[in-house]
Amino acid sequence: MPRQQSLANHLLHPLERGARWATRTIRDALENRQQVTGNERILLVRHRLHITSYYRKFLDWVATELPDVRRYFELCTLPCRSRIDSRTRLVVPWVSENMVSRRPHVYRQLKELEAIANAGGIETINRVDRILQALKLEASEAIAAAGVRTPKMTRILDHRQFNRDFGGLHLPLLIRENRAHGGSTKSYLIRNRADVERVPLEKFEDPIAVEFINVQSPVDGYFRKYRYLAAGQRGIALSVQIAKEWEVRGTKRDLNAATCREEMEHQRQPDSNHQRFQQVRRILGLDVVAFDYSYTPTGDLVVWEINVLPGLGLEREPERQYINYAQRRAMAAIIELYLTRAGIEAPDSLSEIVATGWTPASPVRRSA
Repeated sequence: MPRQQSLANHLLHPLERGARWATRTIRDALENRQQVTGNERILLVRHRLHITSYYRKFLDWVATELPDVRRYFELCTLPCRSRIDSRTRLVVPWVSENMVSRRPHVYRQLKELEAIANAGGIETINRVDRILQALKLEASEAIAAAGVRTPKMTRILDHRQFNRDFGGLHLPLLIRENRAHGGSTKSYLIRNRADVERVPLEKFEDPIAVEFINVQSPVDGYFRKYRYLAAGQRGIALSVQIAKEWEVRGTKRDLNAATCREEMEHQRQPDSNHQRFQQVRRILGLDVVAFDYSYTPTGDLVVWEINVLPGLGLEREPERQYINYAQRRAMAAIIELYLTRAGIEAPDSLSEIVATGWTPASPVRRSA
């Protein structure tokens, strides 16, 4: 890239962010004016810059396939205290645990929003104190206390001390960012002391050392990472990612006829851990949460982490559209939860989508 173009891009990026920040409320207002009707609202709360459009595909699906439901969803960005009024039936923070933990003012704004809602008898999906406990280390400790295995983890506070004692963990181990999802920061596999010395710990915001649990199948050599989505009492077998490498994620997976068929079959069966995950969800105090997990070669369940904002939306690539079966079921389960908690009677079509992945048309009625 020519130096002039690189410099221009460097200068343009903050300008683009500033423009998005300045126009976000206007764009939300225009969309609300077009989409939101009636006297009952479900408030979808986001940070003005952080993953603001994360659920764009989710909302597009609702608008296309369930337009009578889309009219309840009102978009707003923090602090939006004045948006809670007599029409508000539910508050849903679409704000990640990473943003809440990084920005004390975001935590305070969400707490204030909750207090205003509570004073009016309005419920909140995933209360902010519970969201904050979804960080990798904090969630791991809570899940382990609930009786489900998680990797042992420890925060790396003193780099030199960690180089000497590995935080009390045995090799091999992983070094990860506590406040990150989806591969946004690199994870390092540490096999010896020399590996530690090559990790740029000073670039981590909140580094943690994580026990390495080998979940490679002795049968076919694959690593598998499963995802279960809980939306209230509903549970969806959302995905299984399969790879030959230890780090399994959406961008690091083997996609072939056999792995796609395995994922498709997995999505069409009830998750065998449904009851255990529901018990953990209740202990964590979360309404919507995804569990990423694997099995050891001896069949033991291991939960790697949880996600309060799991990715949702239809896949457009033809070879991956089979996952839309589970995506539709998951989105329908979440919408059903939102409506029920808002005191709005959910259409029968939502239960049908959860059961079949098919989207019939059906009106929405106010509950008695």
